Amino acid sequence: EGRPDWVIAKKRATIALEELKAELDKVYPSSSAKEKQARIKIMEKVFGTSSATKIEGIQFSILEQGLRRVKTLLGVPENTIDNVAAGIILEPPEEDVPLKIDEVA
Repeated sequence: EGRPDWVIAKKRATIALEELKAELDKVYPSSSAKEKQARIKIMEKVFGTSSATKIEGIQFSILEQGLRRVKTLLGVPENTIDNVAAGIILEPPEEDVPLKIDEVA
């Protein structure tokens, strides 16, 4: 009983998208050109696109995996705003890396 599966999936996707935005806003809180570029580069690295519309259409389980990956990448000390904005995004040690998005689908 309860809500249909599609309602639950939509809610989980909405939550993951909100958490993703919040995570990026914590690290890149301003709207400077460099911070905008860094947010775009992280999204491209994790989801293969910077299109908000395309990301919003991604299955919730992949969004949740992407959120974990974003948190991991943002936690790498070498991933400074300058490096990320320039497209230089370093991976953490292998044991700390969540599955790549294409390994989930």
